Formats: sequence, structure tokens, C-alpha cells
Amino acid sequence: MIRRYFPKSAQELVHWYERYISPISLVAGFLSDNLILLKRVDLWTTDALFLFYICLSSFGIILINFIEFGHLRHRWAIAIAPFIPIAIQFAFGGLFSGFLSLYSRSVGDIASWIFVGLVAVLLLGNERLSRFYVRVYVQLPILFTTVFAFLIFFLPVVFHVIGKGMFIVSGLLALIYTSVFIWILARLDPEVRVN
Repeated sequence: MIRRYFPKSAQELVHWYERYISPISLVAGFLSDNLILLKRVDLWTTDALFLFYICLSSFGIILINFIEFGHLRHRWAIAIAPFIPIAIQFAFGGLFSGFLSLYSRSVGDIASWIFVGLVAVLLLGNERLSRFYVRVYVQLPILFTTVFAFLIFFLPVVFHVIGKGMFIVSGLLALIYTSVFIWILARLDPEVRVN
């Protein structure tokens, strides 16, 4: 009778409390990011936080694919495997909530509002996509979107230039990052294919 109140594994623990963990971490991340850290796009703390989230999600994607394909079989890897999608979801949620906050402050035309709407949909969809973060074809488009959205404001801050050229360069760099990421995954595990 007591057994039913205690999970037998980390995976069961995550499964039992996933519906509570996701919304709480999303709200906590949104509040901490937007009330404490994300004041302006030209602050180093904002850039450092976004880079941390991008690194966390990238590392999580690599790690989860290694575990999924059986290339990483250490006991610690199996033990943390159920928590990796939560970490990826946390990173993507932090990125999308930060982007929503920063971009919504500076929109002026309808095209900008469409982008802000897309970021809002991805932020809300992040809750529903958590079970799919183990699939490469879900991970990579979201990773591309987050890197692209970050570079759109990061590059103009670094180079002190704004305009269509910076937007195009941001897209190209995000595409290069994602392509290199796919290449690394494919080199490390030939079973990783993106159709």
C-alpha cells in the first residue's frame, strides 16, 4: 500500500509529476527572466542568459540522442535520462519567454506582431511538446528558431548595425549553426537522419 506513494524510478517520478513540473518551471522561468534578468537586449546578462539556454538545449539534444540510440549506457546517463527533456523544455521555455518579453516591447508593424505571435505560440506549445523532445525532427527546428531569434537582436548589438542585412546574416548564421549541429549528430551517430 505504501509503494503506490513512492515512485520506483526517476522516470516514474517524472511521469507522475510532469503535469505539475512543467507549468511551475515555465511560470518560474518566465517571472525570474522577465522581472530580474531581461531588462534590455544590450545588457551582457541578457546575452549570457540566452547563450546559457542555447548551450543547455544543444547539450541536452546531443545527450538525449546518445542515450536514445544506446551509445551512452553509463548508469548516471540512464538515471538522468528522464530529466533531460525537462531541461530542454526549461531552456526552450526560457528562450521563448525572454524573446516574447523583449520582442513585444519593440514591435511596430504587423510583420513584427506576427513574429511575436509565433513566439507566443511556441512558448505555449512548449508545454505540449515536452514528450516530443526526444525526437530529432522536433528538436532541430525549435533549436534553429531559438538561435535565429537570438541572433536577430544579438548581432546588431555587437556590430552596432541594424537592418535587413543583419536579419539575413542572422538567418544564415542560425542555418549554419543548425547544419553543423546536424552534421555533428550524424557523425557521432549515423542513425541520426533528418528527412
